[in-house]
Amino acid sequence: MLDFIDELEGFTKKIVAMVLGLISTGLFLFINYKGRDYAKTYDELGFFNFITEVGQFRFFLLFIVILISLALTVCGLIIAFKELVSQNSVFEKIISLILFLTLIVIGGFGAMGAVHYLKVFGLVILGGILFAGFMLSLAPSKDSK
Repeated sequence: MLDFIDELEGFTKKIVAMVLGLISTGLFLFINYKGRDYAKTYDELGFFNFITEVGQFRFFLLFIVILISLALTVCGLIIAFKELVSQNSVFEKIISLILFLTLIVIGGFGAMGAVHYLKVFGLVILGGILFAGFMLSLAPSKDSK
């Protein structure tokens, strides 16, 4: 997916990053809407009893939606970070920085949702995804060889 994004031009890249951010925001809002019902149950029952009560399939779907939304946010962050680093003019850098910070806020809200419903398990997964995204953003692109 990131190879396709590298081929896009400046402004289009920003739009793609924002669309990824908006999709992930929508998924996070869905998680929080659906997860409200589960939150009380989770606090009362604990992790393994919660999975039994809610059902393994529903829990698995919620978990997959959280992972997809986190992955989309990380992709958006990588695009925005690469754009921020590659810009020359101050105006372009400011626009890219605003986009980057917006995506961090979106990712932060999603992270809070993931951690609230999956507690430590969600935090470990989030940490792993964000670390992988950060390492990918540091990797040199094909153009810089």
